[in-house]
Amino acid sequence: MNPLPLLVAAAVAALSAASTRNLFAAGIVSFFFCAAVLFVREASDPSAALLIGGGVSAGLLAASIAGAARTGVFRFEPGVELKPWRLIARPFALLFIPIDVRWGHRFLLVLVGIVAAIFIAADLLRIFSNLHSEKLYKKGERKAFSSMTAYLVSVFLVFLLFAAPVSYLSLAFLTVGDPFGKLIGTRFGRTPLVGSRTLEGSLGYLAGALVAGGILHEFVPFPAQYLAIGAVAAAAIELFSRDIDDNLTVGIFSGAILSVVKFFFRI
Repeated sequence: MNPLPLLVAAAVAALSAASTRNLFAAGIVSFFFCAAVLFVREASDPSAALLIGGGVSAGLLAASIAGAARTGVFRFEPGVELKPWRLIARPFALLFIPIDVRWGHRFLLVLVGIVAAIFIAADLLRIFSNLHSEKLYKKGERKAFSSMTAYLVSVFLVFLLFAAPVSYLSLAFLTVGDPFGKLIGTRFGRTPLVGSRTLEGSLGYLAGALVAGGILHEFVPFPAQYLAIGAVAAAAIELFSRDIDDNLTVGIFSGAILSVVKFFFRI
């Protein structure tokens, strides 16, 4: 039996509890991870285990969400600027992985490049005109490129520079870790570390990176060391990215670190 999912589940539960100080919130993250792994493992061979395990996980997840709602986990301070459409859109970038597997690297790079070019063009139009929607963009992005544009450029560079599974892990860390860190840091951040970054946000980022990498491991096997080293590296890079958008730094530098580990340590 592969112990990695159990180790990841335990680490995610501990990190979520430490960062939110709320067992219900930790339960939501942990049960999501366990249910996702169970679904992936059993989907190709439906059985009673899937129905029972899925039903139990769904029940526990629902109870955790209800308890979290009662304790105010989903309430943010007035003035907090979050764009829900970005949080919803980001996970769809993980579809780039099966696209790469099914249609090849060249097709993927062309696709991501076109999408990134569209966002760059939209930003240029917005920057050099008065067309700015605060429903879509943050106030600080009125005369700057948006974080989504930086994110897409980073994704393009990650797939251009790194081969699988390093590129897949870098994408997963960037796509899932960032929303975890942002949401947890905004809602529960109390212990400052670097600039506006908090200990709680960094722990949340690490938890999200482990969740993403742990689920990815069920599709694309890779050494467990990649997950541990890459997730910690991604959280650390995000923490110290003050003057440069972390959407650019996390994917590229975490991929570079994993490539160095792969090359020099033959892992």
